[in-house]
Amino acid sequence: MRHFRFYCLFVAALAAGCGTFGGTRAFTLRDGIPLATDVRATFGGLAKEQDASKAVAVFVFGFSGFDEDDENNLASSLESTLASMNRAGTGPERHVIVHVMVRRYMVVASNNAVGVLACVSWALVEQRRAVFSEQFYAAHSGFLVATVGGTKNDVNETIVRRVALRALWASRPSPSRGEAPITQKTFDDIDSAAREVPSQFVTIHSLTRYFLVASQAPQWGWAEVSEPLDWNKVLAERGLVDPQ
Repeated sequence: MRHFRFYCLFVAALAAGCGTFGGTRAFTLRDGIPLATDVRATFGGLAKEQDASKAVAVFVFGFSGFDEDDENNLASSLESTLASMNRAGTGPERHVIVHVMVRRYMVVASNNAVGVLACVSWALVEQRRAVFSEQFYAAHSGFLVATVGGTKNDVNETIVRRVALRALWASRPSPSRGEAPITQKTFDDIDSAAREVPSQFVTIHSLTRYFLVASQAPQWGWAEVSEPLDWNKVLAERGLVDPQ
């Protein structure tokens, strides 16, 4: 009987980690996000590159990678978080606009682990000119009771936090910026990001008296984008900055 109870707990723990569908939510980050004192920051929009999403299911039911709902939720979260940083009232005369591009978004899940790795580029626009841009990677993983949607939310919160904090930092004059703020679980290169997610996923299913085991080593390098985004070109094509 004791072995049977252990077996039931083991299978229940594995099942809890499935996170079958992977839906996300919109949110507003406030903890650790300072108020903008000398600039007003607003959200200019979010887009994703073609074929930016990839979902790998290791012998589990299918789930979404980064779909339209996820895109809308991330955009709404960026907009509300940036808006929450601004002081009430008329605010300062300086106005900066944040534009974001999701370049890659990879989700891998078995029935006991989830890994998400994203590549994001963003730009800061002031007076119709891109004055700052950067590209970074965000990665999170979870095990047993983690869900696909919950782990994607973790990555999305990390993306929003980095963009918001760096937007305030980059809007300051260069001599007074100091060191760029560090956001946990964000990285400047794919190798560092890939170390935050599992290198091997294993799914265990019980079929009558037997266990079926499936394993896969995901190719996290798929999420790497070596060429930086030409934000002046991208935004000029949309009529959002003056041609350089």
